[in-house]
Amino acid sequence: MHTFLETASYVKSIDRETWLILKNILLYSRKFERIPLDLLYKKTKFSKKFFDKKILWLHRNGFVEYFKQPYESIRLLTRGLDLIALKKLSDRGLIAGVGRQIGTGKESDIYEVISPENKILSLKVFRLGRVSFTKIRIKRDYGPKDLKLPWYVRNIYAAKKEYNNLKYVFRKGVSVPRPVYRVLHMILMERLDGLLLNDTKKLDNPLQVFNKIIYEVKKAYDANIVNGDLSQFNVFISKTGKVFLIDWPQAISADTDEGINLLKRDIINLSKFFFKKHGTPIRRLCDILSIYTFSEMISCDILEKEILAL
Repeated sequence: MHTFLETASYVKSIDRETWLILKNILLYSRKFERIPLDLLYKKTKFSKKFFDKKILWLHRNGFVEYFKQPYESIRLLTRGLDLIALKKLSDRGLIAGVGRQIGTGKESDIYEVISPENKILSLKVFRLGRVSFTKIRIKRDYGPKDLKLPWYVRNIYAAKKEYNNLKYVFRKGVSVPRPVYRVLHMILMERLDGLLLNDTKKLDNPLQVFNKIIYEVKKAYDANIVNGDLSQFNVFISKTGKVFLIDWPQAISADTDEGINLLKRDIINLSKFFFKKHGTPIRRLCDILSIYTFSEMISCDILEKEILAL
């Protein structure tokens, strides 16, 4: 199995001819699950021998899958899509190298990358192919419901949606990672240096952290947007103690019944975490919610019932 770092090592070695073939593979992948080699060959206008050599190299290095029957064709693989996106980021002068993986989830991975100015940034790479679409389509809007749609298309759709949401809430002053650029299924953003809330072993003042989180939730709500999937797994605590709300591809308008229901669920999820892991009294959690007027939609009695439910 090839690593993301290994894929990145090929970026500088991609010549002009290979790059042209890759761009055409991406273009035709939107129309064909398996791209007829004859069609791709005619598009590139290379000699047959030269073209076949390039396709063989892409296949042997795991960027495309080759099929001989029922007709000669290729299919773009995840590694190939990664290579194309990294090449685009490099050509635009946005990244100069890829570092360690700093986060992983069911739907994405996050890596440290370095800019040409030696600035460390974070790169989020969507990996929806790891989870069953049958399961996630119930609660995620990741493109058309056509089950035959390639997973890479859904990854691109999810990245585009999250990038747009990030730009919106960032402009509204919500504490989220500053979005820098999106290409295909990758989002380049400011460096995340710290830990997920779930991974923090001890908080000096849990109630203060809860207050910071709800303050950001309120700012998003006032901007008419709800994260929709907020929990201890997508709240990030920096080394300086700053709170960031991450993961926004599933965000929804707050002025809908669904939006309000998801907001309630977000608040209940966070409240459960602080009560169960940090022993924060329910009454104190309710006091924080009252400050930001969320008690009007979730009474303390309802919150207590939800937290203590088996």
